[in-house]
Amino acid sequence: MDEMEGSYKDEFHNLEAYCNELRTSNPGSDISVEVSKEALENGRREFRRMYVCFNACKVGWKAGCRLFIGLDGTFLKGKAKGILLNATGIDANDCLYPIAFGLTQQENKCNWRWFLQWLRRSLDLEDGEKFTLMSDMQKGLHLAILEILPKFEHRLCARHIYANWSKRWRGHELQKKFFSCAWSTYEEQYVDNLKDMEALSKEAAQSFLPVIRMFEGIREKMMQKWADSEKVASLWKNEFSPKCVDLYETNRKLAAGCKVVFNGDDGYEITEGSEIMHLQSMGVDQGSLSTCDLRNLS
Repeated sequence: MDEMEGSYKDEFHNLEAYCNELRTSNPGSDISVEVSKEALENGRREFRRMYVCFNACKVGWKAGCRLFIGLDGTFLKGKAKGILLNATGIDANDCLYPIAFGLTQQENKCNWRWFLQWLRRSLDLEDGEKFTLMSDMQKGLHLAILEILPKFEHRLCARHIYANWSKRWRGHELQKKFFSCAWSTYEEQYVDNLKDMEALSKEAAQSFLPVIRMFEGIREKMMQKWADSEKVASLWKNEFSPKCVDLYETNRKLAAGCKVVFNGDDGYEITEGSEIMHLQSMGVDQGSLSTCDLRNLS
């Protein structure tokens, strides 16, 4: 098996050479590999962690993606143990967009801080203002975010929360009520949905590889994804993505049933049936906002 697949230890020994090749073939990319200082003091070279953000990822994210980043980590199950960290965005057609990935020995605050420091540098995030970050309950991540990107709006992934929550609270109706709560856009709506869940269950309502070949596989998948996305985008009938157009049309039709009242100062009251939403004007001139515009802003 070693002759057929090669030695995973040799691949770790070749990581620095591999990173140099990546830098040469992908100018402008952020690529870093670190070895253990403690091991070096004892005359050994031991892998510690690695970060990769290709220049194409940086340019594409800044040019056409939402101000949103999802963070996650996953265990590797082969001989080479470790944690694969990744940062993912959302592109103009509402599809996943790979940004950066890294490999560490374990998941903790120190390694997440290191990963976020590199990510902040790659994407020019500064202190994180105006950006939204989504994650699961990753070990040490919350504290690292507060330290490195203190103004990030941090939200938790509803799908991951439901995966844990549903281990105890099962059933299709409870599932629907859970995601109704997750999709609530303002507090009154959330409280109403929570009451609906409580009617079903009060308790439920009170309770979310070998290394180089692995990196090469990730790089190739990312490259193929960009090529496929470019091919799909070339078929668009106008400069807007199909999903954006569909969302606009849906909101335009919904907005036809809304009533907008300006308070004369800095806010609006929007009525849709019996539902009332309060919206700050966000510094936008009153005369430039149509009912449809306000619906989208809400």
